Amino acid sequence: MSDNSFTTVTRSSWGSRLSGSIGGVLIGILLFLAAFPLLFWNESRTVDRARAMKEGRAGVAALDRIDRVDPGMEGRLVWLTGEAVTEETLRDEEFVVAVNAIRLRRVVEMYQWVEDKESETKKKMGGGTETVTTYRYNKRWSDSPVDSSRFSKAADHANPPMPYGGREWSAERVTVGAFRLSDGLAKQIGDARPLAFEEAWLDALPEARRAEWIVADGGLYRPANAGSATAVPAAAETSAAPSDEARTTTAGGEPAAGGELASMSVDTLSLDMPKEPETAPATAVGQSPPPTTVPRRVPAAPEIGDVRVRFEAIRPQDVSVIAQQAGESLRAFQPATSSSRIELLAMGNVSAVAMFARAERANAMTAWLLRLLGFGMMASGISMVLAPIGVLADVIPLLGQIVRLGTGLAGLLMAAVLSTVTIAIAWLAARPVLGLALLAVAGLILVGGIAMAKKRPRPTGDTAAAPK
Repeated sequence: MSDNSFTTVTRSSWGSRLSGSIGGVLIGILLFLAAFPLLFWNESRTVDRARAMKEGRAGVAALDRIDRVDPGMEGRLVWLTGEAVTEETLRDEEFVVAVNAIRLRRVVEMYQWVEDKESETKKKMGGGTETVTTYRYNKRWSDSPVDSSRFSKAADHANPPMPYGGREWSAERVTVGAFRLSDGLAKQIGDARPLAFEEAWLDALPEARRAEWIVADGGLYRPANAGSATAVPAAAETSAAPSDEARTTTAGGEPAAGGELASMSVDTLSLDMPKEPETAPATAVGQSPPPTTVPRRVPAAPEIGDVRVRFEAIRPQDVSVIAQQAGESLRAFQPATSSSRIELLAMGNVSAVAMFARAERANAMTAWLLRLLGFGMMASGISMVLAPIGVLADVIPLLGQIVRLGTGLAGLLMAAVLSTVTIAIAWLAARPVLGLALLAVAGLILVGGIAMAKKRPRPTGDTAAAPK
């Protein structure tokens, strides 16, 4: 196994596992109870949002012109399309980046050690377990600091502190025609594009910091050893060991330090040595020769601590907006039949019908994700409550697997029934027919589960006949 991976083996007794599962019962109960308000709130939110979309779809009005404010549309829900622009210049003072944009984002990544862990647990006779855990250490680029002090082998895989963090700047005033967008609308503008780092920005950095960075691939790169010297004397380039013909001797005819030519005279050597050009500039005594800058390039392979920085910008672009006209501003619209507000923005020229359809699909998707989350919380909670039964049966591993399978199926069945009933109750007030239909579905799930549990395999062959 390589130096960047190692394995540990831990063992747990049956008693410690049992006490741990009993302690998890409380967490299971909390998860189970928390699922009910989540599911109920989600259905209420979904209905409320659907009402808002229905009212907005029926009452939205299109603005024919956006270069002026129409007083007749004051307070109404309006749709318009045009170019979202700003006159502001956003600046990153640390890197002297300046650009006219709606939003400017700095993304910083550092090459770091990352710990990956894989575990495999085997049950032993008597209820104990043996867990084999393999730790692997890999090098990756990450835009967030990885705390290597928590690694199992921290000393061998230490990460330096991240010198810079990612940041984002937003324009305070963004307009479409004669209208100013609210902050909520401006934040919905996306489509960030890479912003190439310009050499002029690098030249504006202080000299000490400018020497650390390399412009590459449209961004900046700083090697981990950026603090080392980046210039060497010109003489250093010709400081290789002289050949046998070019070695110098002392005035007494002896070889100079490190020399091996005792039989050669000074005159003989001087004839073979190249002479300095007469036009070469003289260097005063005690003065260092002029430095020659060493070209700095991005290393072929990154090292731990290397940093790269790139920039993204959201430039002025066409958008479509559905919001309330309030003077020269566009802001969230409050429907009369819902507590949800309408404040929609889409990239490009998108019709009001298409924008409402997108919002309705997003509402439905959110509803299903939260339903699955609530169901998962309920099933996990029931499983944790029943977990001690499986641990008790793990004295014989095969028996423990059978018991755990049974408790798992029971947990899924109970969660399916209870979550469906909760959703049905939430819908009874808004749509009674749908709520009653969901209650019927919950009943069918319960009856079907009980029937499957009671079902027994039929006896075959000689065992089918009862003795007389």
